[in-house]
Amino acid sequence: MLSRRNVRVKVMQVLYAQSRDESLDYNSTMKEYWKKIDDSFDLLLFSVQSYQYHTNSYRRF
Repeated sequence: MLSRRNVRVKVMQVLYAQSRDESLDYNSTMKEYWKKIDDSFDLLLFSVQSYQYHTNSYRRF
């Protein structure tokens, strides 16, 4: 699960990017937001899998 802080940071990043780039419309802004959320979730899953792998490898010894 992503924390509220992480989601707030992603929202602020997208809003800042939209304020700096006039060519970004609502749809492209939302697409960028969801891409950032998906990337964060992928990183979370990778971290959990890595932790699980390392914990299981230590139990064998």
